[in-house]
Amino acid sequence: MSPYPLLVLLPAFCIAELFSGTELLPYRYFFMALSALPVSLLYVAWSGHLIRAATILPRRSLALLAVVGIFNVWYAFESWPFGLKYQGLTHTLRVTAFGAAMLVVLIVLGIWARRAPSFAKNFAFHTLLFGWLAWGAFPFLGELP
Repeated sequence: MSPYPLLVLLPAFCIAELFSGTELLPYRYFFMALSALPVSLLYVAWSGHLIRAATILPRRSLALLAVVGIFNVWYAFESWPFGLKYQGLTHTLRVTAFGAAMLVVLIVLGIWARRAPSFAKNFAFHTLLFGWLAWGAFPFLGELP
């Protein structure tokens, strides 16, 4: 089951609201797929240095990881009771464990990429970071509308 990350779920809610009660309702799944577009565009905009095959991981990327990590941990603590109430203990534990594991992997990869720079590590760090943002960071734990 998907953790329904807020960075994808909120645009999906907005798109669903726009098309409710219109003739475009049969095409809503196509438009809902566009809800992942903001994170994808952010990845492209943020990772311009990868086009130049940069080997050094930018400090701003580590700062982004720190900010996202801190807010993700805070969000996990705040949404824990709602996850237990609406999704159950098993789902809440799995989603939280996945988030914690990804955070640890990204921290280790970020430190490794700064100490021994290479394009492969830089690319892997950014792809995992934005993949996590698009699929697992800030999981929606609560009642779906």
